[in-house]
Amino acid sequence: MKTNFLRLVAVTAILAFVSCSKEDDLGNMGFDGSLSSIEDFYTPELVRALDSLGFQMNLGNKPPKIEGTYHVKPMLLKSSTVPGDVVGSQFNNYELTFSNQDNGKLTIDYFGDQGVEIDEGYGSFISGENDKFSVFLITTSDIGSFTADSAISLSGRIVEGGIENVQMAFVMLDNKGNEGGVFIGNNTGRIVYDSDYFSEKVENSGELNSIVSHGASMMQITVQ
Repeated sequence: MKTNFLRLVAVTAILAFVSCSKEDDLGNMGFDGSLSSIEDFYTPELVRALDSLGFQMNLGNKPPKIEGTYHVKPMLLKSSTVPGDVVGSQFNNYELTFSNQDNGKLTIDYFGDQGVEIDEGYGSFISGENDKFSVFLITTSDIGSFTADSAISLSGRIVEGGIENVQMAFVMLDNKGNEGGVFIGNNTGRIVYDSDYFSEKVENSGELNSIVSHGASMMQITVQ
């Protein structure tokens, strides 16, 4: 069922990508942190696929402030529809940055750095209540000179000094023909988690190179 759900995602999710690629479009979506508004942004099929993979969504229209840069490490695979993946495999450490959070519009900017892979959001929404939150976005993922369109979802609990229980879902929407052979297949996805259950907040971005990395990046086809 997981694979079937993800096969339904491609066309509808790419349509969402096109319609939400501009900041003005995001402001007109009426995102309110509810399940139905997440389905409007992603498509119901993609939301069901995430649920099937075990992604935890924190709903609500009063998320905590999460702006800053965080190190997610060590990252382990929780579930996957990528052929050949093994649950428990380790991925490269991930540095993520949130900025420009607007709790009136429930929007937030996202930048992810995994060494060989860069993920930039065209527009992101945030939901949640109290200290728990989820972020949803459509991104470009770059590995070297190759680019793909993907959906990234992230959940966690903000605490002093960082985020607890970070869980991230990555779904490939369009790998542009995968000419470099570096990306996972279209309509496949992975969920990973911070296996020490705490992602430290850091003062300066760009510190990923000082962290020992393992495995592959999230959108790479090979995992150690």
